[in-house]
Amino acid sequence: MLLIATCKAYKEGNAALKNLQKRLENLHFQCELKAWQEINVKNLASNTLILPLAVWDYSLEYANFLHFLNELEKKKIHILNPSEILKMNADKSYLKILEKANLPIIPSVIFKQNELFDLNQIPFEKAVIKPLVGQSGNGVRFLEQKTPTKAEFPHGALIQPFIESVEELGEFCLIFFGGKFAYAIHRQTQKDWRANSNYGVKISPLKNPHKAYINLALKALKALNSSNLLYARVDLLPQKNGDAFINEVELIEPSLYFDFCENSLDEFIKNLLPFYQKANC
Repeated sequence: MLLIATCKAYKEGNAALKNLQKRLENLHFQCELKAWQEINVKNLASNTLILPLAVWDYSLEYANFLHFLNELEKKKIHILNPSEILKMNADKSYLKILEKANLPIIPSVIFKQNELFDLNQIPFEKAVIKPLVGQSGNGVRFLEQKTPTKAEFPHGALIQPFIESVEELGEFCLIFFGGKFAYAIHRQTQKDWRANSNYGVKISPLKNPHKAYINLALKALKALNSSNLLYARVDLLPQKNGDAFINEVELIEPSLYFDFCENSLDEFIKNLLPFYQKANC
């Protein structure tokens, strides 16, 4: 059994995931889309495989989501990507791992949960604040708009300088299956500076991304011990001089933009098959 874990607001996923389900069923997979909150772990068969591709509200129920992952671990239910990777990736503190590996992240100041917001520590002239546990651009804003509080950022916050190039050059999303580069997407901002689908970005295929960008993304995945995952997406902010900042590494529920690349579903399913067969042995 293969469960594509979704969320309360989109229990049936989106068009891309429904298409994935249909393709899998045509290949004789037993496949279902189901909100993660409605998955009764105790009743799952031991050969169940879970894809958390649409858990788009885990940050709103973070404690419950961690409990869900712990229950899967106890029952030894397979989840792709693995639960230890999901736990690490849910907290944007993972960026500091990349920084220690001498990879070019955006300079970041982190305030952990229950830590006082000491804004005297912020050296950036124009700063952006993000929830340390957050999704889909929710809660991302300019720091100057108002003083942050624990109520607004219950799990802590990440503060970074505003990278102006995003408004002109956008963001590159590099997608990997089984640790190998598959294809890339260009997200260009429109009326809002946040390069997220919730804010009206223009999405298009990025043909022939520079090898340096692919290599940088691979280094990021290696630094996070996530080189051989079923899927991964590394988001880069390109700069005019050809360099790039690592904006985020998405290992839980990224959009994989199946609709924008021919044969992307075939590649994804090809890489999924060995995991599915292993779970059903």
